[in-house]
Amino acid sequence: RVRSSAASDVYKRQIIHTYNAENKFSGELIYVRDLLAIKDSYKYNKKGQLEEEILGEQKEASERAICKHFYTVDGQPIENIITNGDGILKAKEVFTYKDKRLVGIDLYRSGEVTSRASYQYGDEGQLVGSVFQMVPESWIWDSKFTYDEKGHLKEEYLIINAVSYTHLRAHET
Repeated sequence: RVRSSAASDVYKRQIIHTYNAENKFSGELIYVRDLLAIKDSYKYNKKGQLEEEILGEQKEASERAICKHFYTVDGQPIENIITNGDGILKAKEVFTYKDKRLVGIDLYRSGEVTSRASYQYGDEGQLVGSVFQMVPESWIWDSKFTYDEKGHLKEEYLIINAVSYTHLRAHET
């Protein structure tokens, strides 16, 4: 499948998506003015889970990003390790669960937590709140969610660094 856009000759871009034999997304090539600008590839394990992303495959090893995904025996993401092409650790994401529900994600750089996400669930098991925060204290993105009688997300109320926003969703009936 090919998706391309050309607003003007200066911004001419072509994005080519590739798929493997199992019909899973396996790569993306981005050409700018007919020159390869970005080559990303994706590999899956035997269970069909994303196992590895190689971002910027066309670049020198030190400039590439390789993300390896690890899962629990139940198939839930447990950790993502991000290195450059030389294997030097750049970042690590650690996923935390309670009662098989995702309750937190911590992003580590240089061994320190640099951002944190936490999730809260209601009695029906629906996500009712999430907080994203840069560490040490920087911006905070605090969201609360409400649902209609059919269980569809109806409203997201969010506060970003003490500024309020409300996003309503319309549903077809």
